Amino acid sequence: TPDWINEEGRAVDESSMQAEKRLWDKNLTPTDSWVRNKFNFEEYKGPGQASAVRSMLHMPEGKTSLVILPTGEGKSLIYQALAVNQKSQTIAVVVPTIALAIDQADEIEQIEELMKSEKPHAYKGGNIEDNKKILESIPSGSQGLFFAAPESFNTTLRIPLIQAAR
Repeated sequence: TPDWINEEGRAVDESSMQAEKRLWDKNLTPTDSWVRNKFNFEEYKGPGQASAVRSMLHMPEGKTSLVILPTGEGKSLIYQALAVNQKSQTIAVVVPTIALAIDQADEIEQIEELMKSEKPHAYKGGNIEDNKKILESIPSGSQGLFFAAPESFNTTLRIPLIQAAR
C-alpha cells in the first residue's frame, strides 16, 4: 500500500478488509405475483435482487443489462426470470468456472418452461456439437440462456456476441 494513501491513519487495505457485520434487511420484499407463480418464491433475497428482477422484466427489447450482486443474493433468479419471460432472446451469463456453467445448465433443466429448449445451455470445452449450436444461434439473438466461463467470452464467443449486439 502506498504510504500516501491513508484513511484516518489506516492503510486502504486495512480499511477495506476490516470485519464488519453485514446488514441484512429483516423485512424482505414479497415477490411480485409473476415471480411467485413461475418460481414459487415468496420473498426476494434482498433489495438488489428485487430491483434487478423488476428491471429485467420491464427492460425494453434490444437493451442490455449488467447485474453484479454478491454471492447468495439471488442472481440465478434474475437470469432465470429473464429467460422465461424472453425465451427468444440470447441471455449470456458469465460464470467463474466451467463446472459452475454445467451446474447452472443442469439447474435450468428443472424449470418447466426452459427444459423444452432444444438449444444447449452450457458452452464448454470438448463439447463440439453443443458449442457449434450455441455459436450458430448467438448472432441471430435466438440462443436463449447459456453459461460460459470468462475466457470463452474473450475468445470463441467474442465475435458472435459482437454480431448479436450489432
